[in-house]
Amino acid sequence: MATGILRPNATVTNEWYIGNHTGVDEDVTQPNIPTGYPDDWASDPSDDNEIIVMGFPNTIDDVDEVTNITVWTYGETMEADDPEISVNMGGYEIEQQCNLPPFEVPNWTFNSFNGSWTQANLDALQVRFTADTPSKYGSHDLWCIYVVVTYDAVVPEGYGHDYMGVPAANIGSVSGVPTGNIDKIKGV
Repeated sequence: MATGILRPNATVTNEWYIGNHTGVDEDVTQPNIPTGYPDDWASDPSDDNEIIVMGFPNTIDDVDEVTNITVWTYGETMEADDPEISVNMGGYEIEQQCNLPPFEVPNWTFNSFNGSWTQANLDALQVRFTADTPSKYGSHDLWCIYVVVTYDAVVPEGYGHDYMGVPAANIGSVSGVPTGNIDKIKGV
C-alpha cells in the first residue's frame, strides 16, 4: 500500500458565510498547527444545512485501486452540532460527523472513508462539509484541510511474479535493474 497527500485546489460550491479552498490549503499536516485565523466559516441559523464543497487536484498517478480516503480537518465549533463531512469518489459516500473540538480549543480531527475506487474516481475527488448551526451563535471554523489517499499502485510491466515470498508489486528492482526491464528471474 502507498499513501499520498492532496490539498484542496478548487471551491466547487460555497453556501457558507465565508470561505473557499484557498483559506484552508496551507501546507501543514497534523500534529502541526496551521497559522493565521479560520478562513471557512458557517455561522448561525442562516448557514444551517448549507454546504461547502472543495475539489482536490490529483497529483497521484499510476493508481490501480484506492482503498481509503482520510480527511484531516483542523478547526473548532461553537454552540453548534458537529458538521457532517462526505467525500465524492464517483458519488457521495455516507456522511459522517466531523468531530470538531469546542470553541477556543481548535485541533485536528479526521474522518476515514473505505472503499474500492479507480484512478478516474480519485481524479474527480471532492470533499463536502454540511453545516449544523441551528443556534444564534453557532459556528464551524476551519483552518486547514488535507486528504491522505491510501492506494495500490499499478504494477509496472515486466517481471510480474512473486519471488522468494516477496510480492511482485513490492519488487522495484533486482540487482539494480528495474523490474520493467526484467522478463524472468532464474527461469520464473
